[in-house]
Amino acid sequence: MRKNKKLGVSVTKEICCCNSCTAKNYPGDGAGKRVDKIYKIVAGQMVIHLCPECLQELNREITFW
Repeated sequence: MRKNKKLGVSVTKEICCCNSCTAKNYPGDGAGKRVDKIYKIVAGQMVIHLCPECLQELNREITFW
């Protein structure tokens, strides 16, 4: 994702969890399943992280409208 871009989606290289279902991109015990990719969605000053499944769900919700 380009710097200073106000809206975008990219695969993050950060160690993090999905903000919706707690899936994580790192090994370990605890809540959330392990996934290979977590997507970083930037909208202005807001940033959320979603696993592929939750990103698909968001896409379905957006295209529904």
